[in-house]
Formats: sequence, C-alpha cells, structure tokens
Amino acid sequence: MMKFNRFLGISLLLTMTLSCVSSNEQEMESSTEELSEFDCYGEFQILYKELQSFKSNEDFHSLGFGRGGEYFKWLTSVEKATNEDCKVLLTQYGFVFGELEALGLEYLKTKGEENDYTRFLNNQFSPKESEPEPKNEQNVSNELIGKWKLYNSYAPDESIEMHILLEEGFYYEYFPNNDSRKKLSKQGNRFSIVGDKNGEYYVLSSNGKLEMFDNEGNLDEVGWSAKKLSN
Repeated sequence: MMKFNRFLGISLLLTMTLSCVSSNEQEMESSTEELSEFDCYGEFQILYKELQSFKSNEDFHSLGFGRGGEYFKWLTSVEKATNEDCKVLLTQYGFVFGELEALGLEYLKTKGEENDYTRFLNNQFSPKESEPEPKNEQNVSNELIGKWKLYNSYAPDESIEMHILLEEGFYYEYFPNNDSRKKLSKQGNRFSIVGDKNGEYYVLSSNGKLEMFDNEGNLDEVGWSAKKLSN
C-alpha cells in the first residue's frame, strides 16, 4: 500500500516534445528528461539524514530555519522537493515530503529531543521487517475483491483509488492511477502488504468496509479512511 501517513506520492510526468521537433531531437530530449527525472525517494533520504545530523546542534536550536541561516538551505530544499510530483512516496513508501518539514519543525520545538510525534514520524521513515512471501491460493479463478477510494483528512485534496485483486492465485493491492501493485498475504479477513516496512494491512468486513492498520494501530487515528466504490 502506501504508508498511510502515519503521514502522504506518483512518478514524474515527462513533458511532451513539440510536434515541430525532429525525431532525432525528440529522442535526445526524451533521454535528457529521463536522466534528469527527480529522484523523490533518494532526495528524501539525503535530506532526512541531514536533519538527523543537525537536529541536536545548539545553533540550530537558537537560529532555527531563519532566512540566511545555515539551516535555511535545508528547509528550502525540502519545500522545493515538496512541490515536485512525488506521489510515489505515498503509494510506494507511505509518507510524503511535507512530513519531513514537519519533523524538522518539531525538532526545533523540542531542541532535538524525541517525543511521541517525532518517534512516530521516524518510525514511518524507517524500514521494518517484511511479511513472508504469500502462498499461492490454489484452484482459485481471477477475481476483483473490491475497489475503494482512500482519503486522509490531513490532505483533503489527495485521494487514491485502490483495488484488491486475486490473480493467478495471488492477492494484490493495485493502484490504477500509476498501474502499481504489491502482493498481499491473506489470513482470514486480513490482507497484509508483503514487505511493508510499517507492517500495514487491511481488514475487510463482510459488508465491504475496509479499515487500514499498521504496527501502531488503526490508521483512522491519523486521518485515514476508505470509501467503497462499485465494482
């Protein structure tokens, strides 16, 4: 799935070349665009490590992210990356770039000390033990289990359509907006996301209601909800 937020992602769109450009020029432009495509996850990790390196510095506690200060560049980099089309962070890793800024501001308040909120954010940014590879469900035909629209109250303009599928004997979560999918391990009415670093899973009731959980509990506590769509 996505890290649901105990935090907030989609790959960058390549710009269309002008029709008057020759085919050779189009190939060169396409190649250049691919090479320069913004690496959302890589940039996030770089800036996250930088924050961890200075969060306890006394000058950071006194100067903060003030314009012209040593740490203003970090904040500017985060804000610039937040404006990139990085929905892939949400769909594949379960958080959004804006949460990194939130962590930095919280460390400024706590002078680098941890609290429940910083521990929560760090937990969602850190890899977790993966689920075991699911077994093939033998002698089961392909099936659409259901469709849902996933919402988060902290990002009311963001919503993601998610399907649960049974294909070739395996369960999957599927996101049609970017044609991505991950395997699910099914136990009763629980569908666990294989390899998810936060231990996320869905619980599906007989009436089609979908609830989302991770290692820390129900994700409705952090604003997540799911609305059933007609199949």
